Parts: sequence; structure tokens; C-alpha cells
Amino acid sequence: MTTQGVVRKHSGSIVILVRETWANSTVVWKIARDGTRIWLHLGNAFQRPLFLCIVYVAPQGLPYADSSLFEHICQEVGKAMSLGGVLLAGDFNVRTCTNTNFIDCSQLADMLLVPQAIEDTLPNDMLERQNRDTVMAGWHREFLDFCKTAGLFILNGRTPGDISGEYTCLSNKGFSTVDYFLTTAD
Repeated sequence: MTTQGVVRKHSGSIVILVRETWANSTVVWKIARDGTRIWLHLGNAFQRPLFLCIVYVAPQGLPYADSSLFEHICQEVGKAMSLGGVLLAGDFNVRTCTNTNFIDCSQLADMLLVPQAIEDTLPNDMLERQNRDTVMAGWHREFLDFCKTAGLFILNGRTPGDISGEYTCLSNKGFSTVDYFLTTAD
């Protein structure tokens, strides 16, 4: 069961569906004027406040596409990190292929404070990010620099339920991974 919340913006509206148990503690924290992102603050739903950002980045090459968007999001991530945990989800219109890890995955379990008993049961390749999409295109440099600067980890292809890094976009033009979940280590 969900509770519906509506936030008005200009002449349109944004509809946000929130789990009923989180509805009383979820508020809109920020809405970008350009319509590219909305931040939710999930206050009492977790042990520590969680800031969830839903993102849309226009494809590179369009007249309204702006690479400085990553800088703006990075600043917002920094502010949100000072107040709680951070999770970003959305269409970043970037293809990162597989070999784009910018962290030493052999130390990832330690960074994420995974208990040794659990770490020993994980498949050897679980902490390495997998991606069925083998192409690198779009905002890939800006996106990966943004992740590195903001201290965000790409969850696609590295978490239970998506160990193989499944495609997120299926169209008549083919398959790709352009939608991502990103989070801080905590």
C-alpha cells in the first residue's frame, strides 16, 4: 500500500509515491529549477536520514544538454552527505561499459564494512562491477569523474539482484545501460 504525495511546480505537477510506512517522514528537500532532479529527505524511515535524488540527464549533443549538471549534483551530494546517507537513481544517459571501476575493488568490502563472515560467502566477482553493456558513450567521462569526486559507488552490476549488470534500456535501437543507482559507502 502506498500513499501519494503531490508537489506542484509551475503549471505541472510531480507525483511522488511513497511507501505508507515512510510517508510521514518523507519530504521534498530540493527541486532543481531546470527539472533535472528532485531530492527527497527520508527522515525517520531509517536509522540515519537518507537523501534520495531522482535524476534525469539529457543526452549529450542535445541543445539543452549541459555537462555542468554533474558539478551541480556533486555540490548537492556534498550537502546531503553532511546530513545523512545519499542514494541517486535515474537516467544519466551515459554508457560506462565494464572496465570503468575507479576504486580498488579488492578493498571494497573493507570500505563498506562488510563483516568477514559475509564477505567469505560472496562470489569472487561480486565486488567487481559487471555490465552487460560493453559500450562507453555519452557523458561517460563527466559521469565517472562525478562519481569519483562525490565518493559515489555505482550499484548496477555489483549488488544482489543485479550481479551481471543487466541492461536498463531496451528499445528498437538495441539494448544499453543508461540508468544507474549510485550511493555513498555508508
